[in-house]
Amino acid sequence: MKRELYTIGVDFGTLSGRAILVNAQTGEIAAVREKNYPHSVMTELCGQSLPAGWALQDPSDYLTVLDETIPSLLRESSVLPEAVVGIGFDATSCTMLPTTEDGMPLCCQEKYRAHPHAYGKLWKHHAAQPQANLLESLAEKEAPLLLARYGGKVSAQWMLPKILQILEEAPEIYRSAGLFLETVDWLTLQLTGQLTRSSCSAGFKALWNPKEGYPPPSFLKKLDGRMEHLISEKLRGGIASPWEQAGTLRPQWAERLGLSSKTSVAAGIIDAHAGVLGSGSTSSGMLFLVIGTSSCHILLSPEEKYVPGICGSCRDSILPGLYAYEAGQSCVGDMLEWFIQNNVPTRYTEQAKAQKISTHQLLSQQAAKLHPGESGLLALDWWNGQRTPLVDSRLSGAMLGMTLRTTPAEQYRALLEATAYGTRWILEVFEQAGIKIREITACGGIARKNPFAMQLYADILQRPIRATASEQASALGAAILAAVSAGVYQTPEDAVNHMACREGTVYRPDPGTQTAYQSLYQKYRMLAAFCQEQLRISS
Repeated sequence: MKRELYTIGVDFGTLSGRAILVNAQTGEIAAVREKNYPHSVMTELCGQSLPAGWALQDPSDYLTVLDETIPSLLRESSVLPEAVVGIGFDATSCTMLPTTEDGMPLCCQEKYRAHPHAYGKLWKHHAAQPQANLLESLAEKEAPLLLARYGGKVSAQWMLPKILQILEEAPEIYRSAGLFLETVDWLTLQLTGQLTRSSCSAGFKALWNPKEGYPPPSFLKKLDGRMEHLISEKLRGGIASPWEQAGTLRPQWAERLGLSSKTSVAAGIIDAHAGVLGSGSTSSGMLFLVIGTSSCHILLSPEEKYVPGICGSCRDSILPGLYAYEAGQSCVGDMLEWFIQNNVPTRYTEQAKAQKISTHQLLSQQAAKLHPGESGLLALDWWNGQRTPLVDSRLSGAMLGMTLRTTPAEQYRALLEATAYGTRWILEVFEQAGIKIREITACGGIARKNPFAMQLYADILQRPIRATASEQASALGAAILAAVSAGVYQTPEDAVNHMACREGTVYRPDPGTQTAYQSLYQKYRMLAAFCQEQLRISS
């Protein structure tokens, strides 16, 4: 009888970490555990509010997730430690951490506990926008091809702007940092003792390319003379594809987690990119939407194209032989949650409680009864800046057409419609660049929990959308990569074929909404252009 083998996938999100134990031969999930981060998203430190645009995380939260979820997975499933052959991670990106030479976070040192630059800068830390602008301006002159791979823009969310912000605002932290690490790279270093950087994180967030590597020292010297040797000194380390082995568990971590020291550790991947694998997407022309706190759009293609406003492209970063392209929207679920917390009367939350549903569900039910354009509202989904295609964290949201009779459900629908218009814009950008989109798959909390939202997306995009049934697509993708790193499968495609979840609900566009949404989308684009011009004038 063939011995059952298992892998663990851990998905480190914005607010919590989720770990799953998966049968590597069948893809069946044997156990799931989730742990909220004790420190959550840090917008204050030592009782003091941080400036606007700051968003930090305490790396001890990630270790708490491992300590509390993995042993409980084994207890719940009764799976023996030696049956777990691999573990893989995915995480938000770029979430960057300054550490000592051996990987100790600087915020763990007593002298830096109150220093904000010593903590991890979360993906949505936007305070490095001036540094991003400086880097973009230099790249336009010195490295136009490099910039073209990243859509012609540099995001404040990326690695180099965040490092430059530290250098300019806290040079003592820059000098003390032996390494600057992405979350997944820090985790693999902790668990294996080996410094390995994921090609996915480096390729999309650190201006690394498989052909040319990182920007050369001459370029970095022009950016700031003190950064000339940044790559060799603080971004050093071998780069591996996500399905490659970064090492095996160090004995102390094997004992701590209740696993075998022979357990393989995969190199790591960005959270949304892992979801591509977990949902069973392996073919070119497949657009994968992760609709949650923010939205991420991943597209696979055998060709390299230069797409304006995207967040980057990199070959072999998800699957061998294919380029992955990433675009995104900085605010979706965050915006809807903000609306409910700040703009919905108490009677709505009480009504939802009485019906034993969430306020989101109540507003979705009411919004579903409206016709496209009925409310007269039009919104921009820029509550946390604009990611693709404008790449500008200074842009802000808007809502037009409100009257004394406007209801929360009408506003809620207008906000959801705005996120779908933003997604449609991104699809058009890809196809105008020559990358054909054949089908769309969606995952994430909104895709899974809100049928009204997914039908609305299908209507506005005028394309069928498959909402994956898996609640843990990203963690499953990390577990799939762990199986490849452990040698259970020779290729990621083989692992996906055996382990991925391809089940889901297909939402098809209602032809009766096409005319109304075509008109509303054009008005959305006009409003976007107006607001962008107003920012340019005011700046």
